Amino acid sequence: MVAVDVTLDADTAHPRLEISDDGKSVKDTGIIRKVPSKEKRFDSHTFVLAKEGYTSGRHYWEVDVGKRRSWALGIAWESVTSKGTVTPSPKNGFWVIGFADEQEYWAHSDPWTRLSVSGKLQKTGVFLDMSAKQLLFYNVCKKAAVYTFSIGDGTSQEGKFIPFFSTGRAAAKPDTVPLKIVQGFHYDLQSRLRRPILYSQGSDRSVMRLLPSLCLLNKAKQGEDRSVFVTSSGNF
Repeated sequence: MVAVDVTLDADTAHPRLEISDDGKSVKDTGIIRKVPSKEKRFDSHTFVLAKEGYTSGRHYWEVDVGKRRSWALGIAWESVTSKGTVTPSPKNGFWVIGFADEQEYWAHSDPWTRLSVSGKLQKTGVFLDMSAKQLLFYNVCKKAAVYTFSIGDGTSQEGKFIPFFSTGRAAAKPDTVPLKIVQGFHYDLQSRLRRPILYSQGSDRSVMRLLPSLCLLNKAKQGEDRSVFVTSSGNF
């Protein structure tokens, strides 16, 4: 499994969105900015995709949502519609969870699934396992799974899966807190494998998983422990 270096693609960002110079954060400016016209730019929703895309392997990245009132994270097909109104859902090429109006967490499944989250999600891990055809979301602070999508059923499209980000509903008064891609992950290859029980909510039912895990550590400047247990059905 690879802890990937994700960079936002400014050419896909809705005109309200401002991407940082290093491509690692995005914020809603609240105004329609003058940006180059691009075929792949979202024009009706505050969405942005990453530059990277994946067709195989296991990939992990982490996002700091801070104290945002709304947000959405996940993956999208590289061929998703970027023009006009679109509802993020698996049938439309999006596998996404989100936080709405500082109130509820949802998986944008078909139909939507309300998520039970302990505390507030501030740092969210996203684990794309192409071999298992799963997308898993993790509460980094609680070291617990939040939701698991199957990305193999009912999908006939071909192409790459691309990390997806949204600052949520485009409100009249923008929430300027940025979404930040967390950097500085590495493997602690000396850590022994553990078997934590992780609670995972699926689109059909909740299940308890007892799977091999590998500990990822974030090299935080303050030296704070940023461990997150990532599950897999096989060896890394």
